[in-house]
Amino acid sequence: MVRQFADSFTIQLHEMSNGTHFDAIVVGAGSAGCVTASRLSAAGLRTLLLEAGPDKLSFWQRLPLGVGRALKDSARTWVDECEPAGRLSGRKLEWHAGRGLGGSSAVNGMLAVRGDPALYAQLADYGIQGWSYDDCLPYFKSIETVTFSHGSTRGGSGPIKVSKIPFDRFSLAFHAAFNAMGLESGDDYNDTYKSGVYQLQLTASRYQRSDASRYLSLVANRAKLSFAFESLAHQLLVQEGRVRGLRVLTREGREQDYSADCFFLCLGAVRTPIILERSGIGHPRVIERAGLKARHELVSVGANLKDHVMIRQTFESRYAGTVNNLFLSRGFASVQAARYLAGNYSLFGTSSLVSTAFVPLSPGDHSPRFRVQLGLASAEGRLSTDLKTGIDPFPGFHFGVYDISPSAAGSVHLGTTGDERRCVIENNYLEGDGDLDRLKQGFALLDDLASEPAMREVMRCRTRPGGEVSTPEEAARYFARSAHTCWHPVGTCRMGSSPADSVTSSSGRVHGIDNLFIHDASIFPIHTSSNTNLPVMMAAEKLSAEFLNAR
Repeated sequence: MVRQFADSFTIQLHEMSNGTHFDAIVVGAGSAGCVTASRLSAAGLRTLLLEAGPDKLSFWQRLPLGVGRALKDSARTWVDECEPAGRLSGRKLEWHAGRGLGGSSAVNGMLAVRGDPALYAQLADYGIQGWSYDDCLPYFKSIETVTFSHGSTRGGSGPIKVSKIPFDRFSLAFHAAFNAMGLESGDDYNDTYKSGVYQLQLTASRYQRSDASRYLSLVANRAKLSFAFESLAHQLLVQEGRVRGLRVLTREGREQDYSADCFFLCLGAVRTPIILERSGIGHPRVIERAGLKARHELVSVGANLKDHVMIRQTFESRYAGTVNNLFLSRGFASVQAARYLAGNYSLFGTSSLVSTAFVPLSPGDHSPRFRVQLGLASAEGRLSTDLKTGIDPFPGFHFGVYDISPSAAGSVHLGTTGDERRCVIENNYLEGDGDLDRLKQGFALLDDLASEPAMREVMRCRTRPGGEVSTPEEAARYFARSAHTCWHPVGTCRMGSSPADSVTSSSGRVHGIDNLFIHDASIFPIHTSSNTNLPVMMAAEKLSAEFLNAR
């Protein structure tokens, strides 16, 4: 149920220095924001794209293998500390997200995965209409230019380049091991999605990452598009069921109000619910606990948080050819750099991940439940970037596995009075029905994979976990100290038919507010894919087209 709260104030908008009123304001220049702002401006709408971070990409953001360094750049990432995770020994995991041009598409692992048609079909169970895979397919195609041989379901003229990792000795072993386990190799999981083992597809060309900012140069009408970088969206000014303006904190620390006919939030599953709550939109109890006034009741704002949690095994390799070797041998690094500059396959053109398998929960299941990855790096932590920060001093690789559809649901909310600028993230990892048992099954799958002769031929030994993990209790203890986020949060402003249990309609419009739309990962009630970047760009394409068609 939507409930409006009486406003006792009168909104006064400070005029911009040039006195311009916009047709549309897009908040956030990440994956969804770049797509939305580009499509709106290309349709002739005077559009402002507002972003808290910088307007240029760094060297590490352009270099595919630079993802680890990019994630540690405080000027270009948000870093939020989660609340203690009970099933992970009370560890406070850090969540990273892109900040600045390209958003998370400029700091992610670049994995291009559309997802499972069966999961898109499940969206109808949440009262979401028009989101079957067939409904979404034209928008997936509009995103991409696929650089390898492909079928008619793939795109050939979109702004985002999609390439495929070629085989090497490690991925050949990975395929052979899974084949021996009864899982067939496939060619293109984005064409025919089914259980199998595949070479990964990346949103990258041979030379550099292909992030969402390419929309701004290839799609947008720059004459209709204005920018405000290093400008933090603070509060939507809401009155009588409409957003009347947006209050922004500029880089100089002063407040600036902007006005527009329509507003589009593209801040992601963490920051979109936070700006709603700061604006008085959400659960009254949460808003008032933060010392603010509730103006529009939507109790699901910030709820239904979903994320993937991964468990890894690492191995010492018998052979050179891994990312670790870049730090161990100047000669190897020089050869890889020369190959990269010549436009040939090189580790510098990857995020270290090369192969994947989509594995069903039980033989004969129609849809995969686990995603397994092969990464040509071994390290103490997922953010290790050199030998000093945990990369192993020997050639190494890893397996990782996670449950594509975890049951656990958490939340993202404002802090309490005096601490309301903080994001309070309750991830609730492995607390859902069957989550821990499924991750144990996934871990056993890695054990089986590592025991296959094809993998044993390329590995010297397993290095993590050290020793045997042979009982459920030992597995749970290993998960507690080593499981980590995949940085795939969704669900905190989910779509649905009723404002009693959702935040937006199937069109992305916030329930009860005529001119406020959400186009980011927060609108998905479930993970429709193992990775979120392509589904988010697809959603922004789809929702932007529907908004323009309805005008």
